[in-house]
Amino acid sequence: MKRQQGFLSLATVVVIVIFAILSATLVSMFIRASAYTVNLSAIPKASALAESGLEQGRANLTEPALADRQTCAGLANLTSLPTGNFTVSPAVGINPRYAFATLSTAIASSGTPASITVTDGSVFVTGGGRVLIGREVFQYQRVNGNILTGISRAEDGSTSASHPEGALVSQYQCNMASIGNAPANNPQATREYQQGMQQPAVFAAGSGGTILRWNSPTNENAWESMSPGAYEFNAISMINYHEGWAVADTQARVARLQGNAWTLFQPSFSGNRDLYGVDAPSESEAWAVGSRQGNEFTIVRWVRDGSNSIANWCLLPCSGKTVSTSGTGSQQRDLFGIKTLDYNNDGFADIGWAVGGRDGTGSGNRGIIMVYDGAQWASSSLPPAANRIGRIYGVDAVANGNNPPVDVYFVSRSTQNNTQGKLFRWRNGSWSVVTTSAPMHSVSVIDTNNDGLADFGMAVGDNGVVYSFDVNFAVSGPISISGQDLRGVDVISTTNAWIVGNGGVRFHYDGSSFVLTGSGGSNLNGVSGVAARQSPVSSWQDVFN
Repeated sequence: MKRQQGFLSLATVVVIVIFAILSATLVSMFIRASAYTVNLSAIPKASALAESGLEQGRANLTEPALADRQTCAGLANLTSLPTGNFTVSPAVGINPRYAFATLSTAIASSGTPASITVTDGSVFVTGGGRVLIGREVFQYQRVNGNILTGISRAEDGSTSASHPEGALVSQYQCNMASIGNAPANNPQATREYQQGMQQPAVFAAGSGGTILRWNSPTNENAWESMSPGAYEFNAISMINYHEGWAVADTQARVARLQGNAWTLFQPSFSGNRDLYGVDAPSESEAWAVGSRQGNEFTIVRWVRDGSNSIANWCLLPCSGKTVSTSGTGSQQRDLFGIKTLDYNNDGFADIGWAVGGRDGTGSGNRGIIMVYDGAQWASSSLPPAANRIGRIYGVDAVANGNNPPVDVYFVSRSTQNNTQGKLFRWRNGSWSVVTTSAPMHSVSVIDTNNDGLADFGMAVGDNGVVYSFDVNFAVSGPISISGQDLRGVDVISTTNAWIVGNGGVRFHYDGSSFVLTGSGGSNLNGVSGVAARQSPVSSWQDVFN
């Protein structure tokens, strides 16, 4: 009997122990399941926080007011929210990335290449980004050796174009990393996203051999000198971050940016011709205009040859391109500004405008507009003589896709007196003319919705005068932002425009205010920017944690 009682007691203990173990196991499983559920619910919170960090980083890098904008190298943000926090900083690696390589295989204007082969792929951001070839914007997903893969083209409002073998492939990109933690303390989930942002750069040229660059990779949000020599520069035209042209006084002097350095060159044209205006529609062609030589116009053209020589300039007539003097007086043949457009995407201008004329006052018009039709430059009509159009200094035109442009803008002096100027527009065959309070020197316009019409524009002139206008040519101004004469303007967006002038003044317009970013030194005569026109976002990557 006692043995039976002992056995039953032992069995009872065993059963109790088994139930205890099962209970502990069930409790442990429940706790683990609860923790897993908590961790699982934290993942989307961490993802949302990382996305919010990217939004914050984009804002910090692109604030319209330069005083509020962070540099790429100095990008820093820590924000705490009820669900956790996010931190934003430059991604690991070279930041920002300012690099170029040479295109190994030509790209046609039609179709999208599966890949882009370059001479050195290691210089570019490996995880994807944006590059410029000529003026066209390409995006890629990955770099494999010397091959950029996952290509999309004609991004950021650019146009598909032909690109020759040997063209430069240009990149300026900031890669930022955003890390989201949920919750902030002892996080159950962490997500890291990286995003590439195309960076802006601005170039200005002037007397005393001055060429300046704003926002270089080693001197962000500031100006620095790139001066190649003592040429008296009058104008500048940038193609991308690593290609551009500037022209100067005295025997048709030119400078070319090819890579990271400017090279000087003096073409052998007859006579002592000053060059006043320059425009490059692509990496394959550039045009310049200047002072007349006797009764001759000065219109010169550079075409890329097999060796990509800087010396391949010719004075028209040459290479099948001609100039007609019909309808122009000999005193009208000084030219000061030029604009060209390539709308069939072969890399060469199909249409262009060169402007100038005779100085002084008097009845009627003294300005001149020469129009290029792909083969010949010839005089074109002006607004009626009652508008008193004097010497014309500036011109800009709106690209119209694969069609001829229908919206062109000009600025000039007035022939009525020496204190006034003109701002005028040609749209679909009709003229609109505004008399300004000072002679005007430069005009720049942008088309924000790609309909072939300017939605916003600016014109600048003597006595620090600025005018702005909208798509209906409703003109605002004058606003005087400086005591110096203003010589150049480049409108990149409605919240990003640059103005330069005498005394080395450099202004930035942020959509509401004109802010002086530099002054002193030589007079500045031209400005040209390279930046995203619609959105700077160039890549996105999920870094698994």
